[in-house]
Amino acid sequence: MCHVLKARRPGRAVRTGRVYQRRGLLLIPILQIVGVALTLRLLRDWHRDASSHPRGGRKWVRYVLLPMIPNTLVALTLLILMSRLSGFISLFLPDFWWIALICGSFAALWIFLRTGLVLQTLRKTG
Repeated sequence: MCHVLKARRPGRAVRTGRVYQRRGLLLIPILQIVGVALTLRLLRDWHRDASSHPRGGRKWVRYVLLPMIPNTLVALTLLILMSRLSGFISLFLPDFWWIALICGSFAALWIFLRTGLVLQTLRKTG
């Protein structure tokens, strides 16, 4: 007896999950823009009022090291994509490829730029 396998369409839950994944990818650049805006606002406040900038050793952890963590994670995804899987990912997941490429490059640059801006501001106001 021959059994014919019918091709089934993906269920609604699978399609809905993919939609949320794609929308979730857009959170990365939005969160990066918010992070840049908050950093620039913080630096502006430090320039306006020298008494508002942090003092002591904790300022290095709070304002330099902790903000590096999410940016480093985003930049590391770019390194992973540039590995042997880059052709596969760029061909079959182009939306993920472009977001990772743009956001990963920006995150790598922002690590150094943000650190430089914070240190420069702390030196001037401190």
